[in-house]
Amino acid sequence: MGLFNLVRPKTKTVCPRCGVEDYWWIQFKYASSTMARYEIGSTVEWGVPGYPEIGTLGLPHVFTEGISQGCEHCGYAPEDDEYSDIELRKDEIVDVTC
Repeated sequence: MGLFNLVRPKTKTVCPRCGVEDYWWIQFKYASSTMARYEIGSTVEWGVPGYPEIGTLGLPHVFTEGISQGCEHCGYAPEDDEYSDIELRKDEIVDVTC
């Protein structure tokens, strides 16, 4: 996937393999892809020298896709076609729907 950012959803996921309930970080490409870890309410960074950018700065309302990194406890990874929606308003992450 190359460089990306991460966002933590507001709800935990129960791993179907090991049963541990935890937050599964979501990878996404929007703004400067710096491997940053964001939370809901965070503002994404733009214009970071040396890092690729996807999207447009300051748009009033944006949806972008992300994909789960899976379970950090047992290594379970969901299917590649299980996407999450990430909602931003004026570069602030306002919601993540898994």
